[in-house]
Amino acid sequence: EPLLVPIDRLGRPLDPVDDWHRAEDVLEGIGLRFLMERFLFHENGRDTVVRISHLDENRIVLSTALTDAIEEVGREIVAPFPAPSTLRPA
Repeated sequence: EPLLVPIDRLGRPLDPVDDWHRAEDVLEGIGLRFLMERFLFHENGRDTVVRISHLDENRIVLSTALTDAIEEVGREIVAPFPAPSTLRPA
């Protein structure tokens, strides 16, 4: 039976599984909550702590503002979709 490779919401391939139901289970187990976590984005020779502001099928918009507090403006960084290897969990 062919292997299936589930793809997370950032467009990253996960470990192969052997059937459709298992692929769905893997994706449901991950859910979308990981999008709320902090990430490291490597740019200009250093890592910057970011969060995902929003994403679509063409880009991932990151923010250095780590909260939704109105006074924390931060900087926006646009990364391509699927997520590059320079974006990883913090």
